[in-house]
Amino acid sequence: MRNRPKRLRAQRAPQRAPPGAPQPEPAAIVIKPPPAVPPPIVPPPPRRWRLPKLPALPRLPALPEPLRTYGPVLVALLYMLPRVVNAHFGLLDDAVTLSVAKVVVKQPSYSLHAYASAGRFLPGYWLYWTFWYAIAGLRPAFFYAGQAGLLALAVWAMTRILRQFETGAAAIWAAAGFFIFSAPAAEAYFTLSKGEPVALGCCLVSILAAHRASRSARPVPYWTLAGVLALVAFTTRETAIAFGGVVGIWWLLSFWRGFGKPCWLSRKALAIYLGVMLAGAAPVFLGRFLLRESLAAGSYAARYRLTWATLSQSARVWSYSLARNFPALVVLAICGAILAWRRRARGSALWGALWARQTQLLLLMAVWMAASAAILMPWPQADPYYELPFAAAASMFCGVITGELVRLAGKRRWWAGAALGMVALLGLIAAVNGVNLARYQIMVDEENARLLEALARLPRNSAVSINLPSGHEYFNEIGLHLKNLLGRPDLRIAPMDFGDPAVDGPELPHYAVSIDSANQRWPLVRGPIPEATAAEWNRCWRDWSGGVHRAAPAAKIGRTWQMVDIGLETLWCKLAAGGLDRNLSNVVCQSRPLLDLRQASYGWTIDPYPRGNLPRAASFAAGVWTIEQPSGALAKLPLGIPGDVPVAADWDGDGPARAGDLPPFHQTLADRCEPGGKGGAQFFSSRHDRRRCARGRRLGGRA
Repeated sequence: MRNRPKRLRAQRAPQRAPPGAPQPEPAAIVIKPPPAVPPPIVPPPPRRWRLPKLPALPRLPALPEPLRTYGPVLVALLYMLPRVVNAHFGLLDDAVTLSVAKVVVKQPSYSLHAYASAGRFLPGYWLYWTFWYAIAGLRPAFFYAGQAGLLALAVWAMTRILRQFETGAAAIWAAAGFFIFSAPAAEAYFTLSKGEPVALGCCLVSILAAHRASRSARPVPYWTLAGVLALVAFTTRETAIAFGGVVGIWWLLSFWRGFGKPCWLSRKALAIYLGVMLAGAAPVFLGRFLLRESLAAGSYAARYRLTWATLSQSARVWSYSLARNFPALVVLAICGAILAWRRRARGSALWGALWARQTQLLLLMAVWMAASAAILMPWPQADPYYELPFAAAASMFCGVITGELVRLAGKRRWWAGAALGMVALLGLIAAVNGVNLARYQIMVDEENARLLEALARLPRNSAVSINLPSGHEYFNEIGLHLKNLLGRPDLRIAPMDFGDPAVDGPELPHYAVSIDSANQRWPLVRGPIPEATAAEWNRCWRDWSGGVHRAAPAAKIGRTWQMVDIGLETLWCKLAAGGLDRNLSNVVCQSRPLLDLRQASYGWTIDPYPRGNLPRAASFAAGVWTIEQPSGALAKLPLGIPGDVPVAADWDGDGPARAGDLPPFHQTLADRCEPGGKGGAQFFSSRHDRRRCARGRRLGGRA
């Protein structure tokens, strides 16, 4: 210590505070924690394999905004252009409609009970067609121009509804495409005398009027318009009354928490709209009550029955229609359920408020589809034009989901792209079938018009025997067209009964008319009889008239065209057709290729009726009459089944007796050349001491 330098000792010596200065506090003792142990190194989880992202969809050139939104209306008008150019009145209620319109023009009150014989009250239907008759007379092009306007109106209204839910152009174009090229639209708009297009247009515009009323400072005019349109719809087609129930269910949905706050029509607006619907339906029920004495009981309307047999049959028919006419709806409904589940699982922020708004539209359209199907369940028939309201709701439903799939596919979601490709394929197939149905209807109407023109050129007071069932629609329409529209009331139209023309007078000309068809498009357009039935009736006529010995036909009318039809219902026919009625199953499930590219033909033959060709002798065995002709040839007429009893009777009261048969247990009479032994007369059965009415083609004959 002594040898240290003074400077070093001064540095190390603690400095003492001078006397009287405050003493410093002792330094705090700091305890350092032990060094932290590093966490264990955990290897990252293995990467899950995912499908590669799809390439982005190509961007199409941008269209002007009005064309992007309302271009489908132009497509609808162009689609109807061939029908307007090639316009003909058909044999599908057109003669009845025009005949009644002639009376309603002079006496408008006749529209109240014009349908009384069928047990129906539809004054709006008659007033609509009377409007076109008063403007155009007997020029069918004007009538089809009105049909084109109705199709454009429906597409425009659907577009407006979709825009109010803030859907994109893809959803609007998809919905319009599904509707325009559907089978119900082809059969409803490409034919006349249908009430569904008018009723649908009124319902859609009524929705828009209600929406405008809910946001207007002066809502009374718009609510009045909505009520008037509802009244027109209800008095045009009975099934339109289901739309009132649709509005009621929409109002009930507004109380459901899962539906959320209504973003289109408020709960108050829906309540007012429901009251407007009830006010529109009140005159319909009042009119039916006041005219109940004149409405025929047990008529056409009596076929609407709420029975288990009818309901089960209709359920199978609807499943067939989904497979045939709405295949994309099934796929898109599954996609919609997946999208809703993902939204619930990941929170409402996944798609945001926009998708929540469109979800309400999906629920509203699902209710409309269910009500449109339910109102038709008790009805035994299944024609595509009945499904027009269902098609409109289904098209908007499909359009919304298709637009969402397009958005997701644009983000390279592989599952959305795959679903979109499947929907595009199924939609294309349904569109091909729908276009061919529309084209087939044009061809059929053209050939039927040529038949009427040929019959109108026959000699005066000619007798014409139609080789069709007397209850068939074509038989009645041919007579009405010739009598009321073509100015030939002198022609005597009657069903083929294989009688002697000498009874009508030796100098009066007599002709027979038969339908010819091959490779018909299925399901068949309403009107023509099935191909197999027509072939059997024509065979009976050829056998009776002497086969090759008959004279050359007076007129041959017909045409052939290429058919393109894709039978998506083939799998359905193998799985679910067993429970259908046999006659309906034979019609919808014909033996035909999946891709039908055969040549289809349709037409008529007008033959001179043979004279002096009465049979010499006849025998009956195993349900078949064998009749000897003057030439010695034997003609076989299958009328019944083995065990039937032969009967000769004067069926229509004109004098000569004709062949028939009597099933011994069912006590029904069958006449004419109709396979299966359909009855044809009324009689009293003493065997069972009670009255039995024979079903069939002509009633009231003397047996």
